[in-house]
This record gives sequence, structure tokens and C-alpha cells, in this order.
Amino acid sequence: MRKFLKAIYIVIVCFCLFLFWFSLNHKPDLKPKSIPKFNFKDFYNDNINQSNLDPNKQKLIIYLNPECDYCSIEIENLIHWENKDQYQILLVFQTDTDKKTLNHFIEKYHLLEFESIQVLLDGDDQFPIQFYEDKVPCSFLFDTNNKLVRKKKGLIDVEIFCKTEKQS
Repeated sequence: MRKFLKAIYIVIVCFCLFLFWFSLNHKPDLKPKSIPKFNFKDFYNDNINQSNLDPNKQKLIIYLNPECDYCSIEIENLIHWENKDQYQILLVFQTDTDKKTLNHFIEKYHLLEFESIQVLLDGDDQFPIQFYEDKVPCSFLFDTNNKLVRKKKGLIDVEIFCKTEKQS
């Protein structure tokens, strides 16, 4: 009888460990199917929403923080990318971004000088809720119909990321 109880105990412990491992490694990867409704402020304090999107260009939306080293690398790659003018690029900065730090970051990379790049401020902390992502950097590529083509957390090679075909 004792051996039987030991065996059941071991099976129960193994099953609980499996469930714990499974829950850690199989979280659903939530992502918007299309561009969610949003309302951000641009650098000049104007409201930017879906009506400001160019219907003839794919949209590259990148969630950033100017104090993040990976975000700096991401921006350097982006500004040196030859095809950036073929996309509408929205750089959305986190809510807790210090204005002075943000200004320095924008000036350092001359972000306001690029016609295809818009600097946006997530003043109401909408981005993590609407785009299901709070990690930086995080990139989203949407087609001309505003449907999600690809989402990637972390640093990307922007040229490869934008050439990637739609994932199912």
C-alpha cells in the first residue's frame, strides 16, 4: 500500500511540474490583427490617429524608450535604412519618457528631419493595452490595408523584418 501511495504522489508531483513548465513556455502571443484605434500626440503636440495614416504605404510602428540601448541601435539601423521612405514609420515613445531625454534622443538622431518618420508620444499609456505589448523595442509591420503582417519583440534588422512575408 505504501509503494502505491508513493507512486501516486510521484505521478501527481510530476504532473504539477509539467503543468508549471507548460504554462511558462506556452503563453499565448497576443497581437492585434489590424492597427488598433489609437490617439497619440506628435512632437508638436498635435493629435495623431488612424485618419493620419497613409493608405498607400505599409506602416512600421516601433515602440521605444530613449533610455534603452537596444532602442538606440534600432534607431541607428532605421535611419541608415535605404527603403525607409517607402513606409510610414511611427516611433511611439513610452509614457514615462522624460521630455529632456526624449528631446536629446530626437536631436541626436535627427528624427524630425525624415519625411517618412513620425515621432509620437504615448501620453496616456495606451500602447501596451491596444497593441498587447509593453516591452521595448517592439516592432509591428502593417500592410496598406492596416492588417498585421509581422510583430517582433526586441531588436530587429529592419530590412529583413519588412521583407518578411505574412506569418500565420
